[in-house]
Amino acid sequence: MEQGTQSIGVAPPVTRGFSFAGLVKVFGSSGDFFDQLKTTPRILVPYLAILVVSLVAAAVAVPVLRDMSLSSPEARAKIEEQAERMGMDPDELMAQAERFTGPSIAAGIVVGRVLAPVILALLVLLFGNFILGGTASFKQALSVALYSEFLFAVGFLITSFLMAAKGGMVTLSPAVLVMDQGMQSPAFVALSQLSIFHIWQVIVLGVGIGKIYGFAGNKGLVVSVLSIGTIALVNVAFSLMGTAMGG
Repeated sequence: MEQGTQSIGVAPPVTRGFSFAGLVKVFGSSGDFFDQLKTTPRILVPYLAILVVSLVAAAVAVPVLRDMSLSSPEARAKIEEQAERMGMDPDELMAQAERFTGPSIAAGIVVGRVLAPVILALLVLLFGNFILGGTASFKQALSVALYSEFLFAVGFLITSFLMAAKGGMVTLSPAVLVMDQGMQSPAFVALSQLSIFHIWQVIVLGVGIGKIYGFAGNKGLVVSVLSIGTIALVNVAFSLMGTAMGG
């Protein structure tokens, strides 16, 4: 009982509206915010914020991504080949592809952004609890992951507006050096994991992990790098598999 009372006494006070304030603080001085988040994890506000930002980003980016995916010579050749096998007019099949591609890309963006925090939180627990021997709850890990993912979602929104302005692909990463290989190429996927907002997310997540676990030194950053790095490796692996299957 005495130990519990002491923990409550040293916990930082939770200010009114701090859930919303955290959406801004993650872009700058987030240490004090994550101190509060450790004792009072928040889920709903950051999740809704991610959903809203992702919907706007999808609405902005989908037309550009759809046109890019269907306008390449390879895509047109595949559609013409498929139309010939099915006995359809290539233009009709292209029109069907245009109607289907947009919603499927939008759904992928939104679902991916909604699932990403859960996957990231599980990886944080794997490396933080089981590998480094720390102690944190799933709710704490998910809350920290959500706020770091909100930062990344805003980064994707900014990139979406840049793509709409350019009318083509934009990346704030070294992947710009291999743009000619296509968005699905392993080189592009690998280098795109080093974007400004990926790196920023790793740093913010590392601060949050250090706070909820009470880690000393750079252990929080280590867990962040391992967690986000695992997701990056999986993305590259899927890209390699897609390239191999595509011949």
